[in-house]
Amino acid sequence: MMYQNEDAKFLWQLTVAEYRDLHRSMMQDRRMEYGIKGLAQLLGCSRSKAYEIKASGVIDKAITQNGKIIIIDCEKALQLLGMEYKKPSPTKPIIPMSSHRSGPRA
Repeated sequence: MMYQNEDAKFLWQLTVAEYRDLHRSMMQDRRMEYGIKGLAQLLGCSRSKAYEIKASGVIDKAITQNGKIIIIDCEKALQLLGMEYKKPSPTKPIIPMSSHRSGPRA
């Protein structure tokens, strides 16, 4: 069955390459966090406080959960909490935690 218009295809008719391109274009600017630990890092709070926020239902529209797996759309979660989302700067280097000193500097 041939279509004259590519937009008229059903999702199940896409090739793997077409689906991959579609998925990448949809997720290009989205930042996701995973689990309660990721939510706590996003909000800058403890894991117990992050769990309380999740359990309150305030950010339910930003959360996708399947069993124990939790995926949080950062931008949407912060928007629902009334906070501003700032995209990570690509110019700032990420310093691994293992390079930090634990004692006083000499």
